[in-house]
Amino acid sequence: MNQQMTNTPEYIPNLSNHTDAVIGLGLQRARELKSFSRPELAFYLSWSDQALEAYEEGCLSISASSLYTLCEALNINIDDFYDLAFGQNA
Repeated sequence: MNQQMTNTPEYIPNLSNHTDAVIGLGLQRARELKSFSRPELAFYLSWSDQALEAYEEGCLSISASSLYTLCEALNINIDDFYDLAFGQNA
């Protein structure tokens, strides 16, 4: 039986990468603890608000150099992203 699909599936962001989701959640919590709004931090980093949102939601993988830049901007260590994501204050 040959069956052709006539409907295309809806686009669903790939959130299967656990590391991206953990880093994103840690980033969001760190930003909030440092009292930055998303637009403020995006402006400070010369990023778009949409890019920062995609990083926070785990939809975009963040490069090592961007992660380093974020750590410097938020005055945190890379390990803090994991601690923040799992509810431990950095």
